[in-house]
Amino acid sequence: MNSNKVDDFSLTQQGIYFVQEKHPDSSLFNVGGYALLRGDINPVLLFEVIKQQLKSYDIIKNRYNYFENNNFYDANIFDMQFVDYSKDNNSDSLCLDWMNSDITETFNPKFDLLKIRLLKSSDTHYYWYVKIHHVLFDGYSMRLFFNYVIKDYNERCKNITSPVYRKVFKFSD
Repeated sequence: MNSNKVDDFSLTQQGIYFVQEKHPDSSLFNVGGYALLRGDINPVLLFEVIKQQLKSYDIIKNRYNYFENNNFYDANIFDMQFVDYSKDNNSDSLCLDWMNSDITETFNPKFDLLKIRLLKSSDTHYYWYVKIHHVLFDGYSMRLFFNYVIKDYNERCKNITSPVYRKVFKFSD
């Protein structure tokens, strides 16, 4: 990373970046949370709304490339996956265990700063998990992101299906 690019960060982002450089194996830089979604979810539409929201955030547009990933707007670069646990026994526990394990895994800022999963627990019960590097989001930004996506998703499927009900959870430090 060129030092002149770091100068474009806010002072807070510069601090986060330099601490990350000193502690590259630390998960301190993970900001994560999940929303418990109930309803008839259309995963393709939800991912489309998520991508659109992410592309609209200046912080992501302007800062992500500083970590030398110039393909961020290529749809294949967004690390979003759908995982179906609904056929397994204890599917809720499996989803929660997976999220609690993943939030402790370290980001490699040269390759990834964002991870999104939609974990299906049953036909009407989903966990929407987001882990993002702290240089891009803080806890408040995370809550706004969840709220905007759900609002937009519900607007788009107003005439198709019932609204999604959600409760948002944050992982504690």
